[in-house]
Amino acid sequence: MFDISGQPRGRGHVTQAGACVPVVIPDNAHATNAGHGAARRGEPGFVRASGRCDPVVLPENAFLDDRSHGPGAQHARGFEALRTGCGMIDLPANAHLDRSGNRWQCDRGFGFRRATDAS
Repeated sequence: MFDISGQPRGRGHVTQAGACVPVVIPDNAHATNAGHGAARRGEPGFVRASGRCDPVVLPENAFLDDRSHGPGAQHARGFEALRTGCGMIDLPANAHLDRSGNRWQCDRGFGFRRATDAS
């Protein structure tokens, strides 16, 4: 890997003021090989928080999601985000979960009608 001037730069280092300086790696993180962007990343099950890596708080009915963005957890199929965690999706009559498993849609032959639309 090379810095912006073409000089070699080792893993765990960034270019600052024309020099390669080591990246401070907090506990539960590791250096990346990124030529740009984040020089460190949290280990799976940890999220970045104020210069450190904290464990993901995994609510009931959720699973770890190690994508580089987001809270580190995703709701299980059939559950949706609530302020306090994951709540079961209340399926109305003649509806089913969509492909994502986190929303519902009307069964074939049925349509969505708001309560105010019914006259």
